[in-house]
Amino acid sequence: MWLWGIFIEITNKVFIITIFIFFALTAAFTFSYNAQLSNFLELEHTDTLEHMERVQENIKTEQEYLDNIIQDWASWNDSYIFIKDGNQQFIDSNIQNGTFTGLKINMIVYVNKTGSVVYAKALDLYTGKEEPVPVDFLKLIENGTVLTKSENDRISGIVLLDKNPMFISCHPILTTKNEGPVRGTVIFGRYFDSSLTNSLKVAAKYPLLIHRVNKDMPSELKMKLKIFYDDPDAIILERVDEKIISGYFELRDITGQPALIMRADFPRDLYFNGKTILTQTYLFLLLIGLVTGFGIKFLLDKIFVSRLVEIDNFVTRVRSEKNLSRRLFLKDNDELYRLSREINGMLNDIYLAEQELKSQEQEKKVLLDSMNEIVVFVNPELNILWANKTTLECMKKTLRDVVGVNIKSIQDSNCPLSEYTKLEQLLTSGNKKSWELTTKNETVWFIQAIPVLSEEGKIIGVLETCRDITEKVKADQMRKKEINHRIKNNLQIVSSLLDLQAEKFSDKKVVEAFKESESRILSMSLIHQELYESGKLDTIDFSSYLCKLVADLLKSYNSKVCEIKVNLDVSNIFLEVDTAVSLGIIINEMFTNSIKYAFPARTNGEIYISLVNEAFNKESRENEFLSNLTSNTSLKNSQENVTYKLIYADNGIGIPENIDFENPDTLGLQLINALVDQIEGHIELKKNYGTEFNIWFTIVVSRNFTNLYS
Repeated sequence: MWLWGIFIEITNKVFIITIFIFFALTAAFTFSYNAQLSNFLELEHTDTLEHMERVQENIKTEQEYLDNIIQDWASWNDSYIFIKDGNQQFIDSNIQNGTFTGLKINMIVYVNKTGSVVYAKALDLYTGKEEPVPVDFLKLIENGTVLTKSENDRISGIVLLDKNPMFISCHPILTTKNEGPVRGTVIFGRYFDSSLTNSLKVAAKYPLLIHRVNKDMPSELKMKLKIFYDDPDAIILERVDEKIISGYFELRDITGQPALIMRADFPRDLYFNGKTILTQTYLFLLLIGLVTGFGIKFLLDKIFVSRLVEIDNFVTRVRSEKNLSRRLFLKDNDELYRLSREINGMLNDIYLAEQELKSQEQEKKVLLDSMNEIVVFVNPELNILWANKTTLECMKKTLRDVVGVNIKSIQDSNCPLSEYTKLEQLLTSGNKKSWELTTKNETVWFIQAIPVLSEEGKIIGVLETCRDITEKVKADQMRKKEINHRIKNNLQIVSSLLDLQAEKFSDKKVVEAFKESESRILSMSLIHQELYESGKLDTIDFSSYLCKLVADLLKSYNSKVCEIKVNLDVSNIFLEVDTAVSLGIIINEMFTNSIKYAFPARTNGEIYISLVNEAFNKESRENEFLSNLTSNTSLKNSQENVTYKLIYADNGIGIPENIDFENPDTLGLQLINALVDQIEGHIELKKNYGTEFNIWFTIVVSRNFTNLYS
């Protein structure tokens, strides 16, 4: 096409128009409205903060004034004498109504070192009349909140009284040379009332409001109070409207608790004036933009917009009619004409690809619909893109209803697709995942999720399959249960045989050796009995097991432990079978040693056993042990360490000093050390009061199942 007598290709035409728009927009947004307005907001913010800091300084000055004047009264020989003898002459000479007005205080209180009020007086500065000292303030004196304890003790700040908040300053009564001993406390107080507020308003030159936190406050102030809990020194700014900006800060009482919320309102002159200038500039640039826009539109319409509309209409008809046989024909040998040829070629390629895709889709549908497993394909947003026949039957919906549904919205707790957290993890890690899931109706599913990647290696979706393995799991559980039952029976038979064999010997040491072996087998047998009875085949409730083990041991040694008391402190902890077996034998050995050696008199004996989940003390000598455990390269990010502490203690005579606990000669102690090493634990022996064993051990568990060990 010819433009102003010059032939220009469409690329150059777009370029010329783009440059034209660029210069127009550059001129229009030189003074960008939003950017400049934000600058004015920052200036306003800084200016308001400075005003609020001045208000804080004025309030601080009031408190400092009170702290300064009380020093002359507290460190004064006359006050030092008066607090002891309460002479009337001191009161007549120094504590008159004029004293209050001159010092600008509402209250003077003298309290001796026993906490008794020697003299107290309050005055209304506005009316000049005496008034009673607030009862709630006297309660603060009674409980010692406002009383100083030593020569260097000072108390100052705000207290919330029923009448008004009050600035107070408390100073120990000393001699003029600031020497003791302290004879009591002198207290000055000034109400934070309307007169003081008005004086602060005059100083700040802006309205000032006070809100007490112990009275009903508007909801917006309650929200700000939560902020002050986290940051007591914060200053909160809030734009009320176009003309007013408010600032808030908190004042805390002498105990450090929130007392008052101060609010000051400031006019937004800086922001308003800046906004006016920016608005006028923006309107001017807008007018230029409108004129420029109309000119560009005219040129675009005349040069190529009309032809682009023709292309758009053609594409729209093809899409609505789904007729890929249509073809587009444009005049002029330029980019738009070449675009029309490319569109025609693309339509032909799409038609061929569509036919091939339909064939592949049909094959995939027939293959996946023939599977009894749930198969679903979701995009990275977890929206369903495709589902097989089994999935639709499970969800009781058609494919049209299912496509586009986000699996997070599936509420059916019996549908395995409702568990989507693993898919989110897969989308983050990019690794294939498989897991088992038991739904509410006790159906067990084996779920596998595989990421589907694009040619660039980006995850474009997830293929999830769910297979019902309920019957298989039940069969495995029955098999494990039967195995535990048989092991339990076999161990009990061995225990009975040892018992029978021991009856044939008269040697006490031999009989005791058989007895110890029998108790060790008993501790293992109890574990398999617990597994069989609980129905849990991989973990055991160690609390329940330990109670039964101790009961059996007490019964076994009944003739020897009539005066021995056993205290158990064990949380509801579930342990794996191997760990439980080792701990059971360890406790059995320690218990046996206590019964045999710790209580020769057999009276007033006490045994204490505790097992709790405990954070490992990194500053203790066990730090190296924990470091070795956590450095194990087999631990993955999906696992964590759970550390337990087993305490076994008795108040017996203690282990003899000549026994080397770390290298013992006795089988029992050797077995204890070996089993602690087997569970990769750490053991310590304390001999302060009787005997105390501390054993730390750590179990590596999946993060998803940590609560099983809590």
